[in-house]
Amino acid sequence: MAKVVKQMQALETEEQAIRQEYQTALKSAEADVVKLSAEIAEAEVDLKEIYKHYVLNITSLDSYNTEKKALEDKKATLKVAQQKVIDVDKLMKEELYEVRNKAKEMGLKFQQETRKLIGERKKLMVEAREKYIQAIKEASIPIVKQERYDVWLSELEVELGLKEYSYATNINSHYFIGESLDGSGKGSAVVTKEEVQKVYGRK
Repeated sequence: MAKVVKQMQALETEEQAIRQEYQTALKSAEADVVKLSAEIAEAEVDLKEIYKHYVLNITSLDSYNTEKKALEDKKATLKVAQQKVIDVDKLMKEELYEVRNKAKEMGLKFQQETRKLIGERKKLMVEAREKYIQAIKEASIPIVKQERYDVWLSELEVELGLKEYSYATNINSHYFIGESLDGSGKGSAVVTKEEVQKVYGRK
């Protein structure tokens, strides 16, 4: 495998790793948002109750301020987590843009290698086609030799006046091209354009 192809594979691996890293970060940030939102909702209820106790002189101002500060800290942390969720896609695309630039830089060399590979593989397919045509030729020879007796008999019947014309032929390539002996329509030896497209690049 050419060096430039290996480099392109490495860039694809890098791209996948970047996506995975940011997807993990996004899931973590989203989980933090959900958790903090629930905690803040609960803390606001608690703070309201603590303030009531402070008004009634059941608890001290320091206790109230401590709880209030804890709630404010959670809200600040939530804001950061929410911003992370917003920023993930932007930051990920910045890194992916760098990967794209690296790939474009090797574009010409990569295309040259691709054309080279296409040429090599097409040559293999052309060789396979020639072998396939030769196989049809070899497979048909015994059929033609045997069917000539139908021609012989038909021509003899014309000569003897048993019939006016002979339509018999031993060149019945339709056996391979499309028709089947049992009338099922299966068994064609022809490879169609659609069949090539169906298997092209498939494992």
